[in-house]
Amino acid sequence: MQTTKSSNKSRNVAVMYHHMRLAVVSLTYLTNTSNKYIYPINTWEIDKLKYIHCTILTALLLLIGIARLDAQTIIIPQSPTETETFAANELQTYLSRILNKKVDLLSDNKTHNQGLHITVGRTQSNQHHLSRFEVGVTSRGPDSYVMKVNPQRVELIGGSDRGTLYAVYAFLEMQGCRWYSPWEADHFIPQRKVLNLTPTDVLHIPTFVQRDIGHETPKDSTVAGFIDWMAKNRLNHNFAARQYHLNKAYRGGDPNRKAWVKRGDHMRWQWICHNFAWFFKDVEKTFEEHPEYFSLYKNRRINIGTAQRRHYGGGNLCTTNPDVIKLAADFAIKWFDDHPTGTVVPMWPGDGAIKWCECDNCNALGGKNFTTGPEGSMSRRMVTFVNAVAKQVAPKHPDRLLLLPAYANYIDPVEDLSIEPNIMVQYCYHADYAHGPMQSSLNSHAVEQMKAWAQKVPGRFGVWEYFLIGDYTVKNHVPVVLPLIYRVRDTVQFFKSIGTRYYFTQSTSAYHRYNTLLYYALARYLDDPDLDADELIREYCENQFGEAAQPMTTYYMLLEQAVEQADWHPQLYADVTTPSPLVWTDKIIQSSSELLKQAHANNSDSRVAKQLAMVQEAHDQTLQSVRTQNMAGLDAKTIWRLQRNEDTYIINADGKEADAKRQQQLALNALDQGQFDPRHQRLLFRSRKRSIPLVKIQNDALQLTVVPEIGGRIVRIIDRKTGWNFIKEKPGDDTLDQLGASYFAYGGYEEYASKAFAGAGWETPFTSEQITNSNGTTLKLTAEVDDYRLVRTISLGNGMDTVVKIESVLTNLSGESRSSVLRVHPSLTLGQEAGNYPIWIRDPAKQIHQGMVVEHHDGPSIQTDGFWAIANPLKNRAVIHTFDPSQASAYLFCSEKQDYFNMELIGQPKALAPNESLAITQTWRVINDAKSELPQWIPGAVVEKEPAPKCIPIGKKVSYVPGKIGKAAYFDATANVSYDTHNLRMDAGTIAMWVQLPIDLADAKGQFLFGTASNNPDWTFAALDQGKLSLLIKKGRSPYHEPGKYYTSLNTPIENWKANTWHHVAITWQVNPTTTDQSTICLYMDGKIIEERNNVTLTPLFGYVKLHIGQSSANAKHKATLNLDELYLSRRVLSDQQVLECYQLGRDGQPITPDNDTLLCIGFEESVQSR
Repeated sequence: MQTTKSSNKSRNVAVMYHHMRLAVVSLTYLTNTSNKYIYPINTWEIDKLKYIHCTILTALLLLIGIARLDAQTIIIPQSPTETETFAANELQTYLSRILNKKVDLLSDNKTHNQGLHITVGRTQSNQHHLSRFEVGVTSRGPDSYVMKVNPQRVELIGGSDRGTLYAVYAFLEMQGCRWYSPWEADHFIPQRKVLNLTPTDVLHIPTFVQRDIGHETPKDSTVAGFIDWMAKNRLNHNFAARQYHLNKAYRGGDPNRKAWVKRGDHMRWQWICHNFAWFFKDVEKTFEEHPEYFSLYKNRRINIGTAQRRHYGGGNLCTTNPDVIKLAADFAIKWFDDHPTGTVVPMWPGDGAIKWCECDNCNALGGKNFTTGPEGSMSRRMVTFVNAVAKQVAPKHPDRLLLLPAYANYIDPVEDLSIEPNIMVQYCYHADYAHGPMQSSLNSHAVEQMKAWAQKVPGRFGVWEYFLIGDYTVKNHVPVVLPLIYRVRDTVQFFKSIGTRYYFTQSTSAYHRYNTLLYYALARYLDDPDLDADELIREYCENQFGEAAQPMTTYYMLLEQAVEQADWHPQLYADVTTPSPLVWTDKIIQSSSELLKQAHANNSDSRVAKQLAMVQEAHDQTLQSVRTQNMAGLDAKTIWRLQRNEDTYIINADGKEADAKRQQQLALNALDQGQFDPRHQRLLFRSRKRSIPLVKIQNDALQLTVVPEIGGRIVRIIDRKTGWNFIKEKPGDDTLDQLGASYFAYGGYEEYASKAFAGAGWETPFTSEQITNSNGTTLKLTAEVDDYRLVRTISLGNGMDTVVKIESVLTNLSGESRSSVLRVHPSLTLGQEAGNYPIWIRDPAKQIHQGMVVEHHDGPSIQTDGFWAIANPLKNRAVIHTFDPSQASAYLFCSEKQDYFNMELIGQPKALAPNESLAITQTWRVINDAKSELPQWIPGAVVEKEPAPKCIPIGKKVSYVPGKIGKAAYFDATANVSYDTHNLRMDAGTIAMWVQLPIDLADAKGQFLFGTASNNPDWTFAALDQGKLSLLIKKGRSPYHEPGKYYTSLNTPIENWKANTWHHVAITWQVNPTTTDQSTICLYMDGKIIEERNNVTLTPLFGYVKLHIGQSSANAKHKATLNLDELYLSRRVLSDQQVLECYQLGRDGQPITPDNDTLLCIGFEESVQSR
């Protein structure tokens, strides 16, 4: 049917009259003060008024024939790109849905109809906007866009194709469209008679270059659908949904394979982290041919990573090696050459506790392995390395970036080093996950670090968050309420305030479905950090809940305020997804439940009913979690505690006696609703106060103790002769601040029915059956968890047998095939300083390799054929572990305090059919006389204490004079003697020397004997000063309130020290590993103790690169004038008798003989070398 011009005009007049009438009525209603529903006009109402004014304007334009509401035409360039075409099609599709009629789409070279023209992309009329965009692949220009709107014309164009698509989505949002989640049910597309054409000219420049909520495609969604949601909400990067995942999800001809490409692509990074192994085509071959490229650790070169995981553990690169720097630069240059739109290449070492290079050049930059605090910081090394690489990359690709991570032991900023302009810094932000950076004092240190880094790299600072990871092992949707929108607001606004340009957070898709508002809010804040959080919540509720909007808005704001005001500060990312009773108080529970009830009552829409049902489910599950925790009887003053007794453990020792029926009811409710997940299991397991029995089996040599109810773990393997427990029963604090914490260190030997740490079976109660026969005693443990049956048999032979045999069988009880794995995690102890223990590993060729535990930490670097052993030579203890290598591979971890280690087994994954099983069989032989017994099992094994590394002289300038024994060193203002102490951290030791002063001690001032560190802020020195022997040891700065900071000073009077006489001075120290403020220092003169302190605060000494002799280490101008002889430094505390013998040797003209514990032993016989 054709329409005549006269009928068109009549219809236009009618439409004009309709809209003018609507506008007048609406304005009258909103401004009528007699209306009983009137309330102050806020932003939302102002937007409505703008729309009404636009309606009036449109009506007037219709009257004079300028605009035609029945004609909207989308115009694209004559030769559009794939993304411009896609953007125009998106606009056409959604405008047709909004207006309920077809919208035309024409090329720029076609004759266009009268009416509203919407130009998309680089049309002729849009070209003039291009000069408004910043240019550069690493700039904000590509994602910037112009949206110019008036009733006659709409112009939509971006700084790139992706920016053009964003302009289209911004215009659709102006029409009221919202895409709250990847699921269609959460897409809100309004129906309207006329478009909102409020005049505007917006140049949108995003705050963040990178906007990335990094989680995998949610369950019940598709990769293409997830990418669509991200693009609509201006998220431009996701490593868990990149082209690799599209290729995997869709066949070659499927158009969904181009989901990113047609949306203007995403930011291109070479990788996101831990990519040093990528620098080499063949790491193993490179290590064989060029070991100098890799870490020199304990005088041995160590490859990066491990055989199974090159990105984790093992060694590092030698970051000062010029060839390594060039290799890294060449790698980055080639990647940029091959990827014209690529923006970032990380320069990121392996994850885990890697071994950094200890060559002279690397050590000169500071940092020491396995040391916390400033002494252990590797930041200077990383900045120096990445700077050097960046200088070589810049001439070829000046507009691209290298990524310098601020992470692990290289997270501290380096104040005195500048950073090259083609480097970005990415700070890894662990925090109080419930509050913004400035809203919690727990974040203050991280805030200062971020500010310092951001100032170093203006416009190139980024953040890697761990927000919303929760329990990353969960695969199904988790119904839980996470009121963290205010946290999002405060965090993103802080990042903006310090000039952050790159944002990435790890997250987990399992929490997305029931928290669409939270994930949506994070995406929107990344696009516009200045949003009003309450307005965002209000709009969401209006669109999603219709008639129930008011109570739902109040519901969400109530919970946000509850979190904001609560004393809840989860510092583990897994804990922020466990509801806290500190937030969900009785008052909040009552009010929020009443609001949901009201929302249901207000609603009559079936679509909204489904939305409310999901909220209700998450709410109910949240309350169930909170009630379970409340059942434990814990409050702000009472924390959860495990009490370990000889024959029992008491769970929730300080809680109240819980109602067993109530607990069973909560468990059944969770089962009925399909939500008896690990989170609920943890809460129920820990909440009920109860005493659980320990089960023991023994023979004449060993006593073995098991806790069946806590994962069937072994907590004791005690040598009955010595009483030593080879199992680390208590690895840490036995309390929990939060009952729902994702992890608690129960200690002992434990197993999981998953590769993930603390997986299924970790807290599962087992039944136990003890069987005794002529061969010995067997304990059979059985449990069912996650549709698996776990059966573990622990066998101990008769008599003096010291072998414990363990067989673990995992059976699939489900009705379908499933990938399955077992993991064995034993915590073992042989004493202190486990990192220095010798380890023997037999490789698949049956060759035995000996090294140190610390060399294989986070490894081992050599995979064993099923036989490995560790010994403590000082205590003469050892353990031998054997297993079937076809069933599992080995993994070694040494604790930071080095008082225990884990000889783990990670099973080989296997697809188990229903009722099919897999097994791990192993033996543990414990030895209490390693020197005599270990060689029986390891031919040629010598169990001796590892020799102390000799300290290497750095400064050698000194003259020689007659000494106490032969020659002595003469120190004056020109002398310079210092030693590289290999960054040793000595919990115990002795330093001694013979000293001759040219004047009486009473007249001597500031005669420094030795010193370490520079008083910035740490310092240690010993000096002879005005009749006293002075020793100062300080960590940190006044007032020394922070953990690990202290000031210890001794000033001991010495009488009758006359000029030109020789005297023997010795100092010994012993750090108390349990209570550092109960440590011991002893001062000796001429073989006699002159002061002993048993209550000083002390931490390991000599943990610095240089030990300065005869001068202050803090000020090179402060030098002694004296003679020194027989300088001796040992990592062993000499007894009173041994100090006396040391003195007597010198008195009688005999030198000291060094032993395995000696680091320095110098006679100064025309040399400063140690003998």
